[in-house]
Amino acid sequence: MVPGDKTKLSIRASIPDPPLLLAQYLEIYLVKAGVSVLGQASTGRILKTEGGKIDYSGASLVTTQVSPSLADIVKITNKESNNLFAEHLFKMMGVFVKNNGNVDSGVAAVSEYFISQHVLDTPLHLYDGCGIARRNLVTANQLVQVLSYMLDRKSVV
Repeated sequence: MVPGDKTKLSIRASIPDPPLLLAQYLEIYLVKAGVSVLGQASTGRILKTEGGKIDYSGASLVTTQVSPSLADIVKITNKESNNLFAEHLFKMMGVFVKNNGNVDSGVAAVSEYFISQHVLDTPLHLYDGCGIARRNLVTANQLVQVLSYMLDRKSVV
C-alpha cells in the first residue's frame, strides 16, 4: 500500500534471468529494425537444460563487460546488504570448493571451512546465502564464534 501523501514511488526489483531478458530485448529491437529473427529468444543455459545443442560457429563477440573486483563486490555486499551479491558469492564458494554452484555446495564449503579452522564444531544449517530464508538455523554461539574469528583475523572488509 502506498500512502496518499506520497508524490514519488521508487520500486527496486531483481531480474531473475538477466541473459534471457537481454535476449528478449534484442529480439524486439531486431524485429522493429526489420531484421528477420528465427525462433524465440533464449540463452545457452536454457538450451542446454532443454537438451538442445548450441552451435557457436560464426558467432561474434558483441561486447565485453568487466566486473568490479571481488573486494569491491564483497564491500558492497557487506555495507549495503546486497542479497543478490551474497547469494552469488555463496554459490561461487560452492563452485570453487565443491565444483557445484548450488546452495548445498555453498553451505558445505562455508561449514567445512569454519570446522577446519576449529571455529565451529557442527555444520551450519542454511538454506540461502544471504540469510533471509526462514529455515536458516544458526545458533547464537555459532554466530559469536564466526564473528570472533572474523574480528581476530581482521577478515571484515
